[in-house]
Amino acid sequence: MSHNVIGLSNRGYGRILGQCTATAKLFYAMWLAVARDDDPFVCVPLQRVSSNYDMESAKKLIENGIAFKPMADIYRDKKAKEFLRDCGPDTAINTFVVNLRDNKRC
Repeated sequence: MSHNVIGLSNRGYGRILGQCTATAKLFYAMWLAVARDDDPFVCVPLQRVSSNYDMESAKKLIENGIAFKPMADIYRDKKAKEFLRDCGPDTAINTFVVNLRDNKRC
C-alpha cells in the first residue's frame, strides 16, 4: 500500500534510499573527525579511508568542507562530494572504536 503513496521511482523510495545513504556517509565522516588532537580519546571507524586520502587530509577536508555545512553546500563542493562518493557502501553501517588516547592498560 505505501508504494502507491510514496512511489517506486527516484522521486519516491529511490529518494529515501539516496538520503539514507548520504546521511550514513555524513555520519562516517563525522566519526572520522570527531576526536581532536587535544581530546583524551581517539575514535577510529573500522571502514578504511579511501586510498585517495590519508587520514590527516581526510580530517581536514571533513572539518573544512563537510562538518556543519548544509547539504547544498556539500554538493557544490567538488572535493567534499568526491570524498563522500569514495566512502563506498560499507559506510551504511557505522562501526567504530573509541578508546582513551593514552590508555596503557589492555
